[in-house]
Amino acid sequence: MVGDLTGMPLFFGSAIYAFEGIGVVLPLENKMKSPEDFAGLTGVLNTSMTLVAAMYIMVGFYGYLKYGDDVLGSITLNLPHEP
Repeated sequence: MVGDLTGMPLFFGSAIYAFEGIGVVLPLENKMKSPEDFAGLTGVLNTSMTLVAAMYIMVGFYGYLKYGDDVLGSITLNLPHEP
């Protein structure tokens, strides 16, 4: 369930890429009517990052639950190739 230390740089690189500003943060701020609500403890940024992290955790958890250690590079590669 837990990888060795040699896989940690890959994990952190993937996590940082997933939460990069261009894909998640900037579109949220640009579409807001009142950008002053963006920061703060219960602001839009913290709430949206919590929801995005929860979705990533759910996909990872259920993918591991379904495919276990036999998973390929991405969960979609494990789907059947038939219609």
